[in-house]
Amino acid sequence: MPAKLNVGPLYPVLELYRRLGTLRRNKSNERGEVILKRDMVQQAFTPHFEHVEMRPISMLYMAKRKINNLGLLRKVFLLDQLLLSRFPALTMLCGESIVTLRNPTAVNYPA
Repeated sequence: MPAKLNVGPLYPVLELYRRLGTLRRNKSNERGEVILKRDMVQQAFTPHFEHVEMRPISMLYMAKRKINNLGLLRKVFLLDQLLLSRFPALTMLCGESIVTLRNPTAVNYPA
């Protein structure tokens, strides 16, 4: 059995490198996550829904699993949103997205 390598402080850098490689190859990673690209989502859902929107979120916010301080977590989220709005190319590094679909036959009820 191979010995485990303790990368310690280099782990975030190695994790980013691994994620970028996965995105480049457009494959699922070893945890079973599926990489969806915007055009794939558009092609799959546009024939069936009136409105299809994919909004990438969580670039830095992916660290939420490691942060226990709610105030710090809120600041990381806001920094994430600021960076993604100013530098849209960074959305390729996001680990999560929100997909919004609107059914063409859906009835809009008054609020």
